[in-house]
Amino acid sequence: MVDPILFIFGFLALVVIFPLSPFKWSLLAYLILVHINLVDNSFTSATSIGVENAIKVIVLPTILLVRTRFLGFRIVRYNLAFWLWIIFGIYITVATIWSPLKLPAIKQIGFFYAYTVIWLVFVYAFKMDRKETYKIVARSFIAAFILAIIQTYLLVNAPNNFGGIDDRFTSFTASQNFALYLALLLIILIPVKPKHINGNLSKIILISLILLSIVLNASRTNLVSLLIILLLVAVFWGTSKQKFGQIAFVTGLLSSMILLVFTLLLLLSTFYKSEFTTFIQSNRSLQLLGVLDDNFTLNDIGTARFRTNIYATLLDQIEQKPLSEVLFGSGTSSTGELITQGIFNYRGYNESTVDANRLAHNEFLRALYEWGVFGLAIFVLFFIAVFSGTLNLARKRKIFKFYVSSTSLIVIFLFLMLENILAGSGGPGGIIIAILFADLAASSTIHYYLPSKMEIQRV
Repeated sequence: MVDPILFIFGFLALVVIFPLSPFKWSLLAYLILVHINLVDNSFTSATSIGVENAIKVIVLPTILLVRTRFLGFRIVRYNLAFWLWIIFGIYITVATIWSPLKLPAIKQIGFFYAYTVIWLVFVYAFKMDRKETYKIVARSFIAAFILAIIQTYLLVNAPNNFGGIDDRFTSFTASQNFALYLALLLIILIPVKPKHINGNLSKIILISLILLSIVLNASRTNLVSLLIILLLVAVFWGTSKQKFGQIAFVTGLLSSMILLVFTLLLLLSTFYKSEFTTFIQSNRSLQLLGVLDDNFTLNDIGTARFRTNIYATLLDQIEQKPLSEVLFGSGTSSTGELITQGIFNYRGYNESTVDANRLAHNEFLRALYEWGVFGLAIFVLFFIAVFSGTLNLARKRKIFKFYVSSTSLIVIFLFLMLENILAGSGGPGGIIIAILFADLAASSTIHYYLPSKMEIQRV
């Protein structure tokens, strides 16, 4: 009997590949397909290539790019952030030469390729028909929400539990990747006009389902991200209206609410200490409130112990490197040698199963370890270019959309500090980053490229 999830994956892949499929159908099929990870936990990542992942990361994005006739590149050819990204990719590729783990390094090049291609595809999509592209992104979330319900609540005895021991709400993909997807999707859709996504009711339902998904996903990083998003969105709403009274009212109301909640939590932690401690420890997201406990330590927060250990190990190894490796790094995906050389233990990984591109859980530390000061500098410059470009858009146009988009950079920074984002382009979290950057790039290139009628292939 054919695995139904494999059947869905195959069907969606065929929709993307089939040359007579309307381009908008192919985009929608691909955005749903990235929520399906068919590789199980026993996969020998260090020595094998998953056919399904190769299709998702290399083949399908390439087909979509060809269908755009590479017009996305023409649209962003004057975009500084894009060229810094390309330079970073070239350096990642060159650093494969001195990498001790060649196959994982080649895979990382593939992840970089997928980010770049999907960025270009959606730059084209937004430039050709922004309204329809927003609808495609919104519809893909509805499909992802249904997949998440099936994966989390119906397939309880499946061999791959993507939600982990906490049974977190996620589609057929890593729960933290899904968490990043939800946070950035919320940022993309909040400023979209209701008429662009089928009316006010549709928008209310979409935003409500995203917020519900964030709560059920129970990502602590996302909880912090959500608080930041809601606070800044409220402030930016007033700022975009340029009415001081609105700014003061909204900011004051939110500040009062936050102060009230904090005071209530402080009282509960003081007078009902035992019950309060039991309650927050039973909920993954609320473990952050443990700071109100006098005996609280960072290691009381779920995976914090692992992260502090891997960060300390990476810093210790960097200190012991010769100057040449400090400057140019140990090579792409060389973080995996912490496992292969027995320096660090994690999830029972060995030389065959270590996922070298998803070990560091901090992309800045990873960049310093694998690509040295030189590679880290390029990566930081890219991030600065995106940040400054977004702020310039917000300052010049004073539109609510660009103010809200700037909050995405805070969210992405948080995830870069705690997760493995550079290897995430095969999942929804990585794809939504590419879509967000594409939206911003298409918005900032209005004076550089306006396609002629002969070149337009409507989404």
